[in-house]
Amino acid sequence: MKCIFLFMLLTMGSLASIAQRASIKGYVTDTVSGLKLRDAVVLLANSKDSMLVQFCRTDANGYFKMDRNLVPGQYIICVSLPSYVDYVELKELSGNVNSIDISLFPKSKLLKAVVVKGKVKAISLNGDTLEFKADAYHVGANASVDELFRQLPGFQVDRGGKISVNGQAVQKILVDGEEFFSDDPTLVSKTVRADMVDKVQVFDKKSEQAAFAGVQDGKTAKAINLKLKEDKKKGYFGKLIIGGGDRYYNGSGMFNRFKGPAKFSVYAIASNTGEGDISWKDREDFGVAKDLEYNTPLQTLDSWAGQYAGLGFPQLYTAGAHYNNKWNAFNQAIGGEARVAKLNLSENMTSTTISILPTQKLTTSGNEKNYHILLQQKYNGNYQVRLDSMTELKAKIGAAVGNKTGDRNIASVIRNEAGLSINELSQYTNTDERSNSWMGELIVNKRFRKAGRLLTLGLSGAYNTLNGNGTFITNNLAWDRENTDTSINLDTRQYKETASKQDKINLDVLYRFPISQTSALSLKYAMALGNMKSQLTTFNIASDGKNKSIDSIYSNNYLFRSVGNKAGIHYHFVKKQFQLEAGNDIGLTSFNQTDYFRYNLIKRNFVGWFPNIELKYSGKNGTRTASLSYLGNTILPSALQLQPLANNTDPNNIIIGNPQLGPSYSNTIKLLYINADFIARKTTWIDIGYNLITGDFTTADQIDSIGRKKYQFINGDYTTLWTGNATYSFPLAKSLTMGVSAGWNLRSSMNIVNNAKNRIRNGNYVAGLFFSESLPEKLNITLNVNPSYNYNSSSVAENSGADYWMLDTRLQATVYFPLKSELHTSCSLLLRQKTDEFTDNTNVVLWDIWINKRLLKSEALILKLSATDVLNQAKSVFRYINTNYISEYRYDVIKRYFQVGLTWNFSNFNNSAKP
Repeated sequence: MKCIFLFMLLTMGSLASIAQRASIKGYVTDTVSGLKLRDAVVLLANSKDSMLVQFCRTDANGYFKMDRNLVPGQYIICVSLPSYVDYVELKELSGNVNSIDISLFPKSKLLKAVVVKGKVKAISLNGDTLEFKADAYHVGANASVDELFRQLPGFQVDRGGKISVNGQAVQKILVDGEEFFSDDPTLVSKTVRADMVDKVQVFDKKSEQAAFAGVQDGKTAKAINLKLKEDKKKGYFGKLIIGGGDRYYNGSGMFNRFKGPAKFSVYAIASNTGEGDISWKDREDFGVAKDLEYNTPLQTLDSWAGQYAGLGFPQLYTAGAHYNNKWNAFNQAIGGEARVAKLNLSENMTSTTISILPTQKLTTSGNEKNYHILLQQKYNGNYQVRLDSMTELKAKIGAAVGNKTGDRNIASVIRNEAGLSINELSQYTNTDERSNSWMGELIVNKRFRKAGRLLTLGLSGAYNTLNGNGTFITNNLAWDRENTDTSINLDTRQYKETASKQDKINLDVLYRFPISQTSALSLKYAMALGNMKSQLTTFNIASDGKNKSIDSIYSNNYLFRSVGNKAGIHYHFVKKQFQLEAGNDIGLTSFNQTDYFRYNLIKRNFVGWFPNIELKYSGKNGTRTASLSYLGNTILPSALQLQPLANNTDPNNIIIGNPQLGPSYSNTIKLLYINADFIARKTTWIDIGYNLITGDFTTADQIDSIGRKKYQFINGDYTTLWTGNATYSFPLAKSLTMGVSAGWNLRSSMNIVNNAKNRIRNGNYVAGLFFSESLPEKLNITLNVNPSYNYNSSSVAENSGADYWMLDTRLQATVYFPLKSELHTSCSLLLRQKTDEFTDNTNVVLWDIWINKRLLKSEALILKLSATDVLNQAKSVFRYINTNYISEYRYDVIKRYFQVGLTWNFSNFNNSAKP
């Protein structure tokens, strides 16, 4: 298959057709030992269209011969044998016997300079999967996969190790198609070594049911699959890292043992620099038909998500283990993970928010200090068995236990346009929450003897609990400047207890059957049942700090029940390079909310429509793909939008329920075009989307004379969103690649501000210029220049003064010196234009530099001297535009520090030790 792929890359030459016949014969030998090689595959292809003409294998003496109906002319000859470098040559065959002796070079002896020669076959396109040949990109010895990603066109890896491809965040990294510490892509990219990887495959991972049945459900996640080299699938590898300086430290250990399909890994990390942070996002891979459920999250007293996002000062201690294996001719498989982490996080944030009202502007200045502690354990396991050639069963189970505590101090001042204070707030909160989660899923996939006929059944369930308590002390002083100009004291001192439970069950059924040789129908049915019990008891604390009384306004006891049914039919058509899918689902959902505290009941019923159509074309040579799709989606309001739980933890932002809130409807059109010209090393990527939401959920805001906002969710008229990204990369020279890109994100929406309709238009235009130079063992350098323009307009205040330019420039370089030493530098320049509202200088230059000295003959031991944020300018500034509110947030972050570190890479593959 490897040789056939190479043939698709070579399109030069022409075939001069004459009546004479030709033959070719010769020997295949080992370049190093001179031994004749048996069982080598020798293929002959037409140079004009790369079509296979003949193939054979060498005999015991390394001899081969092909002479059947060969027309003299130009051919591509390819020779392949495991553990040897592929041989490819363009050869002119004359009208007689042509002799050729071929020497293959062992991969184990291959010089690094030879590896880089494969640039012509660096990128391929297989359907919707973009594939990069790892050996075509040069990285240092023992480099991790994230260093390889930095060399691949379209890939971005930020300072924290977060990975994106063409602007889309990578959510999963697979190893040989299997999940591997699945909810943390950065951990995988830092664990696996680049020299182990044969191919890097990028694709949109569908849900399991959609992948099995070939039905689009709109649920995809950007994923990367690392396909390992065959000789790296048996043995062990790992690394130990220690580093420290005056204030900061890093320490980690990773051990991985692969034996064919069996993989076992353990790791441990201790760090206060943010390196190796573990993302604790709960990616609910358990369950189907989630679009039938209401968004009824468990009621929490602390909104912190439980992770470090590069803001503040973290202390992380985490460890985990992973195992998966297949046996019985791959008919059975098992996998599981166990992870534990403790994260301490200290944050300091200042903010400025401009509220644009029909008659004035209000400015809110705030400061927030937080200290969080999270201790969490997560476990999951899965089992898969193929009962026979037609039936497979998959089972998953997962559990998580967590404890989250936090201290928060908030101070804010709201001023009117005259600069006078109208609201001053100081608040202290202390919270302690404990959570437990259990999840399970069972899927049965059944194929039938008639080709194309299949049945899939899915049953899943989840049970979650959350219990917490917290103390809230608020001092709030306000002045009614518009009326009496008198002060108003709104102090509160409360203790809150919350207890929530949630359970849900999902059933999903799909049956697919062919109606012709090129088309098929799929019938779908899904049911979802959900219950959530939420109780919040609020006590007012007396001035003596001891006596407590229940606050009936901010206490509640709710039971949410939802029942959803969804059915649909889908049509599939495949002929040659064309694919068509079209279908529609209809959903019926009922919702009951019982308020036991006030003894009332709210009932709602909704009907939803979910049509979709997609047309796709794939080029014959796998170099081009194009698709056009439409997806309709009924979006149901959440239970908390219909009837929120009364809460005064933010006294200046109060939500009011809207039992009459109806569903909104989303129309999404997407166009995707990818063209990879392998010979010319050119890649074109165009991705355009348009989204129209009618009846979109927005808010009706009422800001009173003392700056308090009361808001209610309503159905607006419409929201539109245009998105686009276009990238074109091409070579400027043998080792120099250039890329240009353009992107846009344009949004139009509306809300109500103090009874006035407000139409908001905001957007972002970005351009890009990319250069990459790679000189093996000499220099690697990449340069990204990305100017952008951000704009915002509001009909209640035409001149908002929120438009600004930005320039984001990033330079990364590695210079290789004699004596196994390297100099690395990374420099980011971020320039942000001042605005009428935000006049401070937010420009920043982030410069990191480190020197590596590789020790030992194997270069497995690395001494590292590093300086992070050399210019001591690190800062995090974010601007957000949301309806008629423009905000800027500034966070304290880790600044300049120096470290000395040692890294030991160890491995043993195929019993060949590499200490």
